[in-house]
Amino acid sequence: LTAEWKINAGNTLKYIWAKRDMNWDDALDLDGSPVPIAHTQRLSTYSQQSHELQLVGGAGPINYVAGLYTFKDDGFTNNPQNFFFGSATFDSRYGFTTKANSAYGQLDYKLSDALTLTGGVRHTKEDKTVSRLLSAGTTPLIPAGTSAATSFSSTTPMASLGYKLSEQLSVYARYAEGFK
Repeated sequence: LTAEWKINAGNTLKYIWAKRDMNWDDALDLDGSPVPIAHTQRLSTYSQQSHELQLVGGAGPINYVAGLYTFKDDGFTNNPQNFFFGSATFDSRYGFTTKANSAYGQLDYKLSDALTLTGGVRHTKEDKTVSRLLSAGTTPLIPAGTSAATSFSSTTPMASLGYKLSEQLSVYARYAEGFK
């Protein structure tokens, strides 16, 4: 979903929302025979949602965009496994979440008809969790309740100088840092 409000001739406020849900179930007969020698399943659910608010505009030689972005997702998979007519069974389950927020801005300054200087910065913070359970029959290999959480954050700059050689050809030099 995208909604725009033209504040005036040079400025637009834009809101972008996205949502995705998925249920995925699959099974695999690893031995390919009619007898239950090796059978696994993945029963998965996943959902994600993002929101973004942008202010886009410009006046004269300046164009800009500034915004806020938020993202969250979570997923879970039940992965039962049975081998040798059920004599070896594994209970395998795992899940995860992500919550990310960022703020960003970018400014283009047209130095001439052919030369443009661009600068930008983005700050991102992410929180992630994971949970896991694995047992062989009644023996826990990874006990129920095993989980971990961590956070990441980064401020990433960008600078670019572009030159328009002709209507069809441009060259540029760019410095950028990323966050993964």
